[in-house]
Amino acid sequence: MEIPVYLKNIEKLSEFFEQELKPILVRKELPKGDFLFRQGEICQEIYFVEKGLLRNFYYSNSGKEVTAWFFAENSFLTAIDSFFYQNPTRDNCEALEDTVVYAFSSSDLEGLLKNRAGLTPGISCLV
Repeated sequence: MEIPVYLKNIEKLSEFFEQELKPILVRKELPKGDFLFRQGEICQEIYFVEKGLLRNFYYSNSGKEVTAWFFAENSFLTAIDSFFYQNPTRDNCEALEDTVVYAFSSSDLEGLLKNRAGLTPGISCLV
């Protein structure tokens, strides 16, 4: 499912906003086994899974691999610790099958929402 269609299922999305949203989305294809992000990197984007399955995992203090989440189609994800604080993440995100995601940066989304008549960013600005 495309991200504008998904968002319309959550809240009414104006045609204007939909047209403004499309240019900031970057389509990424990940073959099975590739990583969306890895431990030690700074995650700058939020992702929407259009197709596929991803696994988020980290290594415990004892070195054991710990699966924290699975992200299937129509899921949003990011490395929260890294995205909000711009610190290297402890997480890894691996494609368990061929996957298609759409990525957008927080600055692109914030700019888009601010351009809508000076509104404060938030889901209620989508109408």
